[in-house]
Order: sequence, then structure tokens, then C-alpha cells
Amino acid sequence: AHTRMLEALGARSVTAVEANTHAFLKCLCTREIFELRRVRFLLGDCNAYLESSGPLDVIIACGILYHMTDPLRLLKLLCERTDRFFLWTHYYDEALIRERDDAALFKPCSLGEGGCYQGAHRAYSEEALAWQGFCGGAHAAATWLTRDAILAFLSGWGFEVVTSFEEPRGANGPSFALCARR
Repeated sequence: AHTRMLEALGARSVTAVEANTHAFLKCLCTREIFELRRVRFLLGDCNAYLESSGPLDVIIACGILYHMTDPLRLLKLLCERTDRFFLWTHYYDEALIRERDDAALFKPCSLGEGGCYQGAHRAYSEEALAWQGFCGGAHAAATWLTRDAILAFLSGWGFEVVTSFEEPRGANGPSFALCARR
């Protein structure tokens, strides 16, 4: 849907990276159904793509950060490759997570040099791993950063948040979106 909107808004080209094989096949079908001609879908690891790419005009990282085992690596790559991006992600907030039925799946942790960024390792439950649908992520666990840790990281790279939206009590956990520029 995001890719279709970008092409409709006049993007010269769009490269979208999908890690899940089933979702990737849906992307290819969507490209054909809607005759998206300036779109390239790649199957694989977005970190590997970003590591091999040059500068990018804008990056949209929607629903990906909270599936990463090393979210700081993805944030660093975003900051290295563009001066403008949109990010939507779940985040770790101990008080809000404690209210949830799956709170036991989260283990608080510190990340980065000297442990200056806070978050939690989140294990996917056996139920989620056995589900035939898509529970997201390419690994059995992920790391969720706190909202403040994400904002501090971006600030440290010289980014200004120009707009944001927050949903602290979302159905799947606290989440927020932001547009950032340098």
C-alpha cells in the first residue's frame, strides 16, 4: 500500500525490501494488479540492502524496527543513508507493557556503547511462531527500544523530529510514528 501511494504521488522510483517470503509474493501480485512500473521489490534483509546502497532521497521504515534483533544497527543505517525519513514502530514502555497479557515475553536490557540506550528483548511466543499467518520478523526474538532511546539516537545523529503521532495503548503494544530530517 505504501509503495502504491508513493508511485501515485510521483516518486521517480521506489525500492521496497521485504523479509517475509509470503508477504513478498503479495507485493509482486500487487505490483502487477496495479501496474506499478517504477517499483522494484526485493526479498531479503533491509540492513544488507542499506549497507550496499548509496544515499537515498527518503526512507520509509514502517513496521520494521521492532522486529530487529539489533535495532540500533538499522537506525544507524537510516541515518547514514538519508537526511529524511518516516518511521513507524512499536516501542518498549515498561509501565504500558506490564499491563499486557504478553508482558512476560519482554526482558529489559541496555544497548549501545556503555548501555546508553534502553529497551527490552522480546521473545515471540510459541503460539506466534506456530501460527500459519504472519507474525512478523525473521527471528524468534527482537529488541524493542524505548521511545526516548529512539529519539535520543536520532538527535545524536543531528535529526530533528518534525512531526509525530503516538498510540501508547495500541492493540499490539505502544507505537509511534515520526518524520525526521537533518
